Amino acid sequence: MKSSRTTLGIGELARLAECQVDTIRYYERIGLMPKPERTEGKQRRYNEHQARQLLFIRRLRDLGFSIEEAGGFLALRRQDSYGCSDFKRIADARIGEIGAQIVKLRRLERRLREISAHCTEGAGINCGVIEALWVADVLDLEMAQRGNICCAGSIGAGNGRVRQSS
Repeated sequence: MKSSRTTLGIGELARLAECQVDTIRYYERIGLMPKPERTEGKQRRYNEHQARQLLFIRRLRDLGFSIEEAGGFLALRRQDSYGCSDFKRIADARIGEIGAQIVKLRRLERRLREISAHCTEGAGINCGVIEALWVADVLDLEMAQRGNICCAGSIGAGNGRVRQSS
């Protein structure tokens, strides 16, 4: 943006920030973004400061920070002086959360690989894994993990229950 006199409409700002118009309206509604000036025709007009604020919020969200955390960072930014220690403390906590999410995702990936390994393409009429998940019976899911069901006819006749294969 070239000058603080330049203003953008909400659609232009959304394109610049690579977000939806509704996202900007939501941020205004919850107070994360200030209400912009409006033209006589009631169209929103955003100044450079507001555009920078939205881009700041979008960068924080892209880094995985919550809306509440973004609000906290905006409050820090509005202070006369702010140091890195606050950001570092919050970022380090977020890094720990991301690590925990990665562990859960790896566990989920492993489990899905184990279950899907028991499926064969095109075999059988109904997929035993899908049926086991539909029934959501712990025993059925354990059978799927042990390889006792597969797509090759492990479903009981019409009852939707998984039968243990011999």
